[in-house]
Amino acid sequence: MGKTFVALAIARDFMRTVVFAPAAVRDAWSQSAASAGVSITVVSLDRMSRASPPAIDADFVIIDEAQHVGAPGTARRRALATCCAGRPVLLLSATPVRNRLSELHALLALFLGQGASVDAAMLAQCVVRREASSTLLPAVVTAPPLRPPRTPALDREIRALPPAVPLQNGGTAASLVTIGLLRCRGSSIAALCVALRRRLQRGAALDAALAQGHWPSATELRRWLVADDTVQLQLALDPPTADAARWHRALHHHCEAVRRLLLQAQTFEHGDSAGRAAMLRSVLDAHPDVPVVAFSQHAATVRALYRELHDLPHVALLTADGARSASGGRSRADLIAALAPGGATRRPSHDRLRLLLATDLLSEGVNLQSAGVVVHLDLPWTPARVRQRTGRVARMGAEHAAVFEYVVSQSREIARTLAMHRRHHQKQRAGERATAASTSRERLRELIERWPSIADAPRRTASQSVIASVQGEAAGFLAVVESSDERFLVGGTRRARLVAPTIDPARLVRVAEGVTVPLVPTPGGVTARDANDVQRALFRFLEHRGARHVLDADGPRTALRRRLMRRAMDVLTRTPVVSKRAAAVAIARLRLTLGQAPAAGVEPLLKRALSEPVADKADALEWLERTSSALATLASVAALASVANPRACGVERCSPDRVTALLLITPAEQIPRRARPTPSSRS
Repeated sequence: MGKTFVALAIARDFMRTVVFAPAAVRDAWSQSAASAGVSITVVSLDRMSRASPPAIDADFVIIDEAQHVGAPGTARRRALATCCAGRPVLLLSATPVRNRLSELHALLALFLGQGASVDAAMLAQCVVRREASSTLLPAVVTAPPLRPPRTPALDREIRALPPAVPLQNGGTAASLVTIGLLRCRGSSIAALCVALRRRLQRGAALDAALAQGHWPSATELRRWLVADDTVQLQLALDPPTADAARWHRALHHHCEAVRRLLLQAQTFEHGDSAGRAAMLRSVLDAHPDVPVVAFSQHAATVRALYRELHDLPHVALLTADGARSASGGRSRADLIAALAPGGATRRPSHDRLRLLLATDLLSEGVNLQSAGVVVHLDLPWTPARVRQRTGRVARMGAEHAAVFEYVVSQSREIARTLAMHRRHHQKQRAGERATAASTSRERLRELIERWPSIADAPRRTASQSVIASVQGEAAGFLAVVESSDERFLVGGTRRARLVAPTIDPARLVRVAEGVTVPLVPTPGGVTARDANDVQRALFRFLEHRGARHVLDADGPRTALRRRLMRRAMDVLTRTPVVSKRAAAVAIARLRLTLGQAPAAGVEPLLKRALSEPVADKADALEWLERTSSALATLASVAALASVANPRACGVERCSPDRVTALLLITPAEQIPRRARPTPSSRS
């Protein structure tokens, strides 16, 4: 729904904005920023994976397609964590969870810190997600599955392959090899043949090493060049490994089996490719004059289909090796422009695209709204990739009212072995859990926006809180709480005189859904006892929340933060009375700056601070001041401006939480009989 322009609107509040994005969408970012009149610097994510990443000077960081930086321990992740330290961070991703919920936690750690406590309330604050209106996006129509030609599944032969030879410090599990080959077969026999040829080439390099008694690692094997029957090896000066002879025999058996399977698969390769091409021809016939985009994970599948279909007019191919059509080589940007909004009408008829065969290189960050049909030539490992493919076409600005989605089905044997549908279901549930809090928050907003104002004049208490009461399915309440820097909603249930406040978005939705709509005021108004019970419970809840804030237990909670604050509080207890005021201000400053710069890039500084020895009381106070100053250099400008004011630092809360509006929900059966309206008055 336009994440790029949402990010650019936020970037207007900053002087120096740096956008980290995949290389494929750098031009799109530059063009969007120019049209919006926003100055940004775009850096490729690939550059951050280098040994010497570029230095970044920014006061705002945007990471596009953030799902690519979730894996901890990589050079790219470390470089980006350093860039995020002490800076506001905006992560953009339509599919933050591809396999499991921990991927989202790893993304949030870029500004929350490693090991942060991420509950539903925290997810609701950190994840912003809104469903598109049906008037903004085209309808996605799932067409019946396309059935490929009947050819041998070869699943038994693949599973019967002898185990592959593991590499030193980089072994390959036999099950992963089998799954990889089965996925290639599920895409096409052409993809399987390419994968088998690569295994033979890899086996040739490994065979040459084992013949010398050397057992190579994965890094060494990548240094060798394999072409046909020629192998260029590095000098193997290491003494022969004891297991080299045994692995040499195992490798021979494995390569012989792979060679036999390759010969068998080659006999069916042309028939399989021709049959799959016939399926695409039927799709083109079913949707005349509508551009079609067909995606595959494997470039071999795309190339095989292009060989069968290149005789058709307006067919193009796009892989990592380049793009081409019947007229010759073409640029990637030219093919994207042909399917961009209005691309079909701006071009002459002879230069339009009818079918684009592409790998998943084109499944992210591009606009293909001129197309109206998406074909999945194979099933990706995650449902997120399926949504990304369809999302290139079914997006705002689409030129067709409906987008048709086709999936090429797999053979029964391969589908049973890979169990892709079961895997997709599990991963989709993980994605739903990741966005459940933000979805609940959006649902809560929609519910309350539809409520009309209560006609009866509300009664104000001495604390100037607006209090009203309506009928609902169950006893509960909703309250608006304000402080100097935020406004949030608290709700809960009421049983007798027991009140349970919460800020969990899902529980707040359940409370709001129980309200009678249209709103029906409770006859007799608000009872003083009910209002007092709820206000007392809210006071205790907010008091506890404020205490957690003072102790720095609120917000992103990580092990390093807790250790640092425990040590700081220990310094306060050992500080002489005359110095306690200075120590308290230093701790408050430490807590504030830690909250302003809690990114993963700050954690090396926390580790260094915790490793410093503290000999006596004077050293402890000096350590506290030094650590606070070091963190302050990473805090935002707004935080540094407030550090000079001890009240802003939290030593004295200048604006405590205050309940400004309270809505009591009372079931009809709990309303006293004398207070219930008569049927005539209710009507």
